[in-house]
Amino acid sequence: MGVVIHQFIKQSDNKLFKIYTEDGENFLAEKILLTDGAKIQTDIPDFELYYNKNLFRSPYSYGWELKGKKLIYINETRDVTLTAKVIHNLSNDLIVATNGNEITENEKRELENKGIHVITDKIKEMKGHNGLLSSVVFQNGVEIEREAGFITPSTYTTNIIGQGFSCDLDKHGLIVVDHFGRTSEKNVYAAGDAAQPAPTEIVLSEATGIKVAITINSDISIEKF
Repeated sequence: MGVVIHQFIKQSDNKLFKIYTEDGENFLAEKILLTDGAKIQTDIPDFELYYNKNLFRSPYSYGWELKGKKLIYINETRDVTLTAKVIHNLSNDLIVATNGNEITENEKRELENKGIHVITDKIKEMKGHNGLLSSVVFQNGVEIEREAGFITPSTYTTNIIGQGFSCDLDKHGLIVVDHFGRTSEKNVYAAGDAAQPAPTEIVLSEATGIKVAITINSDISIEKF
């Protein structure tokens, strides 16, 4: 049975971490692997009510289930067209919304030539029932019926457990790691959504976890040789 981690504290010798669990137990560890993921950061009201119910990050996880539905793709970054093209392959009834962010005229023209309506107004409200999205309301008063959608937010925040770490983060809030999953803090590693650009798939996160686990075992073996 697993335990819920409450806090990590680096020991004074910088060689061990003390781990406190929510049920009052504590352990010592030589290495820490952070795999607790990344959380979407957006100012869209009530976004969390629909996230992972019929509003998702990746068309590769839930795309087939939403095939042919009235979709919205919310992209708060400058890289809009690539994922929009993938989603358009699932449904011709697609709206692209930038939630107030700019899009180049060339990108807008390319999408609209395929019948994809682009809305750059801020999203005022998301409506639905029992966690299922039914429409999106924009600041200009326009309300558009949508059955489901996808989102690429401008930033993510890592859910780093405890206060004992000072790992470098990139501009999106993800933990900076080298090719082997080592962070800027000695003996702390990261894998999965916490350290790679989203959207990611479970199988890819598992793969990075295995790779970093091999690195940790190798580092320990070399240090003890």
